[in-house]
Formats: sequence, structure tokens, C-alpha cells
Amino acid sequence: METVVVHTTYDDMEAEMIRNLLDENDIQCQVVSEITHAVFPLVHDHRLAKIRIIVGEQEVQRAEEIITGFLNSPEPSFDEDELLENDDSDQDSA
Repeated sequence: METVVVHTTYDDMEAEMIRNLLDENDIQCQVVSEITHAVFPLVHDHRLAKIRIIVGEQEVQRAEEIITGFLNSPEPSFDEDELLENDDSDQDSA
């Protein structure tokens, strides 16, 4: 089976979120990096820290649509006052 790189990033967390998202959609993928990030977590040379998401060629279109939707989705916004009110009411009920 041929494989295709569908996304490249330098962010471990982004790569892991994409891996989980593809897994939730029954798309098998590989996350490949040139270095072991656990051993060198603070590498600043992005050429060494590049992470590639790879899928089978039959899943490329679906994977790209899922990844694009994820990357283009708005970040959640939180109302700080609402969070503080909810936190206060949680403490009152304890």
C-alpha cells in the first residue's frame, strides 16, 4: 500500500490531536519525526523537529478534509466571568 504525507507540523500537540482525530474517523495514520521529541523536547531547529502525518493513499482526500476542518475551526472562546461564576457555585455545593 502506498502512503502519502497529508500534513506537516512542528508541534507535537497538534500532531497528536490530528492523530486522534483521524483515529476517531477510522483512518489509520503514522506520525513520523526525524528525531525523538521525548529525548530532545526543546529542539529549536525546525528542520530537525518536523513531524509528518502519513495515511494510505485511499484515505488521502478524507484525511485532508478532516485535517483542514480541524485546523480552520475557530478556537473555543470562554467567558472568564462565566467560568468564575461556575467555579464559585461548584465550591458552594461542596
